[in-house]
Amino acid sequence: MAGSRLVIPSQQPVQSTGLPYTGGQLFFYLSGTNTLTPTYADSGLTTPNTNPVILDSSGNAGNVFLDPSIVYKIVLENSAGASIWTYDPVYPFAASSIQGLNVCGVSTGTANAQVVTGPGIAQNGQAVIFTAGFTNTGAMTFNTGSGVYNVYQPTSAGPALLAGQEIQAQTMYLFMFSSSLNSNTGGWQLIASFSLAALGITAAMLPIVTAASTAAAYIGLGGAIVAPTGRLTLTSGTPILVSPVSAATSVIFTPINGNQAPLWNGSAWGMATFAELSDLLSETTHSPAAAVANGLYDYFIWQPTATNWVLSRGPAWTNSTTRSLALTRVQGFLTNASAITNGPAIGYGLYVGTIACDSAGGTVTFNPVPAAASGGPTNGAWVGLWNEYNRVPVVPTAQDSKASWTYTSATWRAADASNNNRITFVTGQPEDAVTATYCDQVLAGTNASIGIAIDSTTTPAIAAQNVGGFTVTMAVNYAGLPVLGQHYLQAMEATSATSQTFYGLSEDAPSTQVMQLSAQLRY
Repeated sequence: MAGSRLVIPSQQPVQSTGLPYTGGQLFFYLSGTNTLTPTYADSGLTTPNTNPVILDSSGNAGNVFLDPSIVYKIVLENSAGASIWTYDPVYPFAASSIQGLNVCGVSTGTANAQVVTGPGIAQNGQAVIFTAGFTNTGAMTFNTGSGVYNVYQPTSAGPALLAGQEIQAQTMYLFMFSSSLNSNTGGWQLIASFSLAALGITAAMLPIVTAASTAAAYIGLGGAIVAPTGRLTLTSGTPILVSPVSAATSVIFTPINGNQAPLWNGSAWGMATFAELSDLLSETTHSPAAAVANGLYDYFIWQPTATNWVLSRGPAWTNSTTRSLALTRVQGFLTNASAITNGPAIGYGLYVGTIACDSAGGTVTFNPVPAAASGGPTNGAWVGLWNEYNRVPVVPTAQDSKASWTYTSATWRAADASNNNRITFVTGQPEDAVTATYCDQVLAGTNASIGIAIDSTTTPAIAAQNVGGFTVTMAVNYAGLPVLGQHYLQAMEATSATSQTFYGLSEDAPSTQVMQLSAQLRY
């Protein structure tokens, strides 16, 4: 049996002056009694703490783990032994047992049959945060829209039905569903309570307490609605791609540093556990249509049924820089502004990223550093996906391994007259700056120019010129914030009216690559 770490019920155990309770004493009793009961310094519950636990010079209690089989009363006294506050009951719980969290508003119904509007779930490990609208007077049932179930409290003898006064109006509660309760027919376990009075919420304010304000209160009391811990990728179980993937037929959303994601219930966000999700680019079960060549698509995660996460593809963009489906922020998170055919209703899809399909078909490629080739690698360097969350750096690079070539014109063109000497990428939101560097060697002469263009093969965005009579390796740097969508960085060149030689391999060391276009992106 593992213990659960104490979250001090008073969220600011400091004096009115703002100073900590140095030398303060935290006493732990059995609920409803003055019988001391131990806490522990480790989650294995093997090393008892002193009772009371003495607060240090910063007012901290250190490691305090509670026995999940015990309901506690906790009393704080200052160093002189004066009582500061008492909380009774305090219910321990193991956070790892929670498989999903849904935030609701104030309960309706009656004192002993309370109802919340929201998730409509009753799955093992699913938890609900809500504000009680009534004080119970006896055994109580709870209904989230998926059926009526009894509520149980932990006791030293095991889970027991409520008897009265355990649920107090104007107090926020955390319930978790357990399928093993009530002879395996299921029930709600009372996990924790939080006083809204401590936040200044009075009984008169309860009619305007919504799921959103309950969520805000929950966050203020130590909970969190955070960004999803997942990434779009093209290889199962590989959130950060380290090898090229060509013409992938599926897009995957896989966990990274966790497996939680926000879930919208119609009025507030909650956190829920997800496993790896996959979308076959040719399927239409949860998407409007199959992906097509050169198409751009947004991806959303959502739950069509309780606990059933789905990765859905939105409709194809109107063009390479214009969405056909707008995004909108709901309490800070980007979602679908209109319903998606076969996908989420308005606002229920959490936007997680964007892909750009290959020119050859409805597939996706990640090939940021292709092998150097004469005339440049086929299609250049390619980064065909972008993540809204947990982005990481990538340095795509395109190299032309042709020994040399000549050009005699002041008209700008693609380097080596090849559109392969480019880097193609997609951005779902114009949030990250793009920088690039193009290097090449030119033969002794005058007015040889190199440059970098953005979405052009005729007009560079930045250029450099060799005006000396020496063979030199030139470099030009670009920095900019691209607009939304799919773009490419193109290596460019121009000369005066005199024939000029450009080198892919060094004139002095023919086996050494000198022509290179590279960029610094996040995807």
